[in-house]
Amino acid sequence: MTLKVFPSIQEVLERIEAEMPINPFLLTTDKEMYEWVNYGDNDGLRIMPSIRSSFFSQFLFRGQTARYIPCLPTLHRPIAKFIKDEIDIPLELQYHSLIYQIKCKELEHSIESHPFVKHSRKMGLHVSKKAIAQHYGIPTDLLDLTEDPKVAAFFATCTQNSENEWIPVQKGIGVIYRLNRLALFRIPGESNKLELIGQQALPRPGEQKAWGLQINPQSDFEKLPINIFLFNQNKKLSLEILKLFDNGKKLFPNDIAFNLAQEILKSRFISRTIATEVFLSQGYNSRDIESKLDQYYKIFLEQFDTEIVHKESIMLNAIQIREAQEYLNLDKVKLRFMAGIRLVRDIKK
Repeated sequence: MTLKVFPSIQEVLERIEAEMPINPFLLTTDKEMYEWVNYGDNDGLRIMPSIRSSFFSQFLFRGQTARYIPCLPTLHRPIAKFIKDEIDIPLELQYHSLIYQIKCKELEHSIESHPFVKHSRKMGLHVSKKAIAQHYGIPTDLLDLTEDPKVAAFFATCTQNSENEWIPVQKGIGVIYRLNRLALFRIPGESNKLELIGQQALPRPGEQKAWGLQINPQSDFEKLPINIFLFNQNKKLSLEILKLFDNGKKLFPNDIAFNLAQEILKSRFISRTIATEVFLSQGYNSRDIESKLDQYYKIFLEQFDTEIVHKESIMLNAIQIREAQEYLNLDKVKLRFMAGIRLVRDIKK
């Protein structure tokens, strides 16, 4: 089926707004509203945009500067072609994916030393560690989604250059996806893969009003209950959206967690303890772990110049912790305000 290509992102946003269901709980205010939410998983409460906020609906959105088929998370993209063509996945790509999974798990351990995370634990706030890894640059099996179509529009019209600066896309065809949450929940097993992330200890997921959808490498986001809005890129409109988010700074505020994630990504050393944890989570027999680690030690070293060694997880140093603590002292009031004046709302998946 041939999809319509809208003249620009402006027409897409207008169409999405026109089709947004009426929110009977809406309060007219220029302030973003948040509330505690009990997700029913006994793993802390979430802080998410209120059902009274202007962009609350049954829909979630995703923006991309171009359409890719299949639509997969970062971790699975290198193997997408092989799965689509029913070709055996090269072992090198399988090993590379495994290294990223181990590095993701290391960041999950390392982030516990961050003052924001410790403060969140005291508040009873859920810490979505895999989502944090995803938002700070480590490939995972999560696909980023947002409640706010304007946030999706940013990712559909802006890209990063070689200096990691956000710049407007000038030409090509971008895409906005709209996922129907209610329809997704009617598909057996799919609702368990969708995670409400909301406001986190670290700022990026909250600013992006984030949700995460776990997708396996044999799947395709486009096969779920979604609408696809293609549009012609326009430099002027892309620049307006870029400025709306302060050249990306509103969605990507400075945080030392990014530096920590980059240090883990660039390290040529992998913790043997964390690798063991990942292998056990994948169903390996504990009696076979040592031989499996020895096998992968040789493969990782020869093919990726990466060593499995006895080492502690990379942690924030004293200077980084002090810097983060200073930011936390400034941000505590905001966190208490958001968490303290809203009633708990239960969500049943």
